Amino acid sequence: APRDGTTRDAAVAGSRTREVSRAAFRLGVLYQQAGDHARAVEQYRAQLAAEPWDVATLNNLGVSLRHLGQLAEAADALERALAIEPGYDKALTNLGVVRQLLDRSEAAMEAHLRALAVNGRSWESALNLGLLLWEAQDVERAAHFFRTVLSLRRNGTAAYHLGVIAERQGRSQDGVELYRQALQTPESLPASLRIGAEE
Repeated sequence: APRDGTTRDAAVAGSRTREVSRAAFRLGVLYQQAGDHARAVEQYRAQLAAEPWDVATLNNLGVSLRHLGQLAEAADALERALAIEPGYDKALTNLGVVRQLLDRSEAAMEAHLRALAVNGRSWESALNLGLLLWEAQDVERAAHFFRTVLSLRRNGTAAYHLGVIAERQGRSQDGVELYRQALQTPESLPASLRIGAEE
């Protein structure tokens, strides 16, 4: 090794570069949580300039672009994350949501099913699958996914839809209990989005 310290200096510089890029990621997360998606996008793009393979950043970029209505770019970011890590369930869930918004229901269902295959606790994908199947009037399969959601957490949207099904089937008492649960549960957005965790 050279005695002038250049190897050590290069290692220190590399470490600092990574710290700066991770700071951009963390700042993006804070902007995203505050609802400032334009600034979040700037930070995520700065992070990706240093680490273009970072799947958590690509996922979060997709989420913020979706919130800005830039759906094609959001899908691109999420697909790039999945090209690097095909089993990244958060990106699969978010891609499913973006495809729903692009009226690509079959492709959305495929992404949500893949997310559930990877992570059986992905209540967001289960909820979105229930809603997609409900819209397609496939009530039996929708009910399966709504029940999956309720097995994982309390959720007003899933409880409401199961209440409607129970009422239609003449199970009034079940309907009453499910409607009560829906009223007591903070409402979830039907297209729930998952912000990627730092890897």
